[in-house]
This record gives sequence, C-alpha cells and structure tokens, in this order.
Amino acid sequence: METIDQNPLHGLHTYSSAEDVEFDFDLYFTSPILLNAALESYQVAGGLGREWSVPKGRAEGSFKVDGEKADIVPKKSFAWYDRLVGYLAHVCLEVVGPRGWLEDVCYCQKLPQQPRLCGPINLTASTTKVWVSPDTGLEYPQEWTIRWENTELLVTSPRPDQVIEADDDTGFPSRFSGYVNVVATKAGYNPIRGFGAVDRMRIE
Repeated sequence: METIDQNPLHGLHTYSSAEDVEFDFDLYFTSPILLNAALESYQVAGGLGREWSVPKGRAEGSFKVDGEKADIVPKKSFAWYDRLVGYLAHVCLEVVGPRGWLEDVCYCQKLPQQPRLCGPINLTASTTKVWVSPDTGLEYPQEWTIRWENTELLVTSPRPDQVIEADDDTGFPSRFSGYVNVVATKAGYNPIRGFGAVDRMRIE
C-alpha cells in the first residue's frame, strides 16, 4: 500500500499480483479525515492504540474473480478506510443508505478541497434502552446517538441479543456485534433512513 501522490491525504494505492488474489485499487479520500477519540490515540488493554478513519472514499481500479477481470465503476463505488496501529480496539459504524445520503452527512460536496478538516464525534449510548445478557449480566445499549457538528445519527438495534459472549480466558471482552437501523438528520435536509453494522466493546 502506498500514497497516490506526494500528498498522503489525497488517497491510497493498493495492489496484489499473488495467484488468486489479484487486484489494483486507487482509494481517493472524498471526505474529511476523522481522528478517533478526537486525538487519534487512546488507552486500551494496558497500551496505546491509534486510529483514524476516512468514512467515505471513491474507489477506482480492477480485480480478478475466477480469472476474469472486473472493473470498478467509480460512480457506484463506496469505500471506508480505517487505519489502526498499536493495541487493538475497534469501534466502527458502517452505514449504507439510500443513494446520496452520505454526501449530506460527510459534507463531501461542500468541502471537496479541504481534506485536512477533522471532525470529533460525540457518541451517547442510551441508559434506558438496554438489554441484559442472561449469561453474563452485562448490559448492552440498544440505542446510540452520534453527533457531528450539525448532523445527528440515531442508531438502533432491531433485536436485543446481537452479542458475542467471550470467556474470561480469551483476552477479549464480550461485545455488541450486529446490524442496526440508522436515521440521519441534518439542518435544512429531510431525515434519511439507512442501515449498517456495528461492533462495540467495553474496555476496562
């Protein structure tokens, strides 16, 4: 993997020529880069983790499936790039909604030439809409609110028991892992519904 040009914020180029794993992708960043935890670094499992994300990108290139080359259609492509270094702690919301709604959320049309802008995100988990695991007694929120400037995402779980229970000797905590419904609202726009997938764990 390498940068597309001398500006590392323009995008990434990745490729493989290994047998049965052939691809050549250019991933252009088309939204502001987000520094997770607002600072990019955070404490997890006794160590320091670093993570930054590009929630929307445009992909170009091609790949091979069963020996046949397939080209990516940039106008229909969607790419999320997430870079994690150090101790593992991954919290991710990947949302796919009706065509065009991500442009409103990510300000891509308004800020096409400002990739250095970083947006801290405020995430609030519901303390009343929770599911208690009968096996571990852990509480799992079923609703979250994510605020980013004048945009708000209401994230809800369609069923309560979307969890992965982990034994104490695994080294990983139990976590919520499942599908979610999302309603995106932004000043001046009609609310838009989408859906996605969430993995969320608590580190103590």
